[in-house]
Amino acid sequence: MINLGKAGDDPSRLVWTRDRYYLAARQGVFQPDERVELLDGEVISKEPAHPRHSAAVYKASRKLEALFGSAYIVRREAPVILSNLSEPEPDICVVSARDDLYADSHPVVSEVRLLIEVSETTLNYDRGLKAISYAVAGIPEYWILDLVEERLELYRNPDPVIGYRVFELLTAKDHATALFAPDRVVAVKDLLPKLKTV
Repeated sequence: MINLGKAGDDPSRLVWTRDRYYLAARQGVFQPDERVELLDGEVISKEPAHPRHSAAVYKASRKLEALFGSAYIVRREAPVILSNLSEPEPDICVVSARDDLYADSHPVVSEVRLLIEVSETTLNYDRGLKAISYAVAGIPEYWILDLVEERLELYRNPDPVIGYRVFELLTAKDHATALFAPDRVVAVKDLLPKLKTV
């Protein structure tokens, strides 16, 4: 039986569980081309991916594959299970390697090493609700690749009450090091897509 539940003091808010979310998808509640994700018991509509966003996701994921090596898998725009009420689809997710390539189930928090959101029009959402949800779940490291200002925000040391305790802001001239690949660095500019010159 699917538990619908009610959230907090708002009796009008329906809490979506992962079971209900998947049932709705199977029953065609969401359009085939509709981009949605489950976060904190709510189904969130995602904006269409703009070309620069898609290019950044591809470029950054390729760089991270080289950075992390074969002990990890770099997934693009694929679900991560944070809890029974949250299954977001971060732009990039670095997870421990598994023989089944996560064919049996999506990664859970203990398998996640780094989440990245590529932000062009969703910076407030990525810094706000997304960052809080990732910290509460215990995601060890979270990056926001800001395409507007061309910089990288690093969040580390998650705390379920206050969010991430460590924040670092890097410009396109800086280099970043991931917690789970401490002996390797990546230039921030190498994560950013180049615009076509005419």
